[in-house]
Amino acid sequence: MSFSVKMSSGGEEVRMKPCEQQETEKLSQSQELLMKMKEYLEKRIDRELLNVKKNSRENRGGKTFERKLADHVAM
Repeated sequence: MSFSVKMSSGGEEVRMKPCEQQETEKLSQSQELLMKMKEYLEKRIDRELLNVKKNSRENRGGKTFERKLADHVAM
């Protein structure tokens, strides 16, 4: 099985050796895996940021309540 690629500069066909073809396939598989990992990590970061924002809002309300309670007890 031969693998050919047209070069952009001259338009001539270049035949790759089987080992070069395997390396090219490995690189494209690695690139695909890295893209999937990147998408997953970006989604996870977004979820964590939403979680942090949600928790910060909840904690802010609790702190306000604690301050009011402390002020009331101090009187």
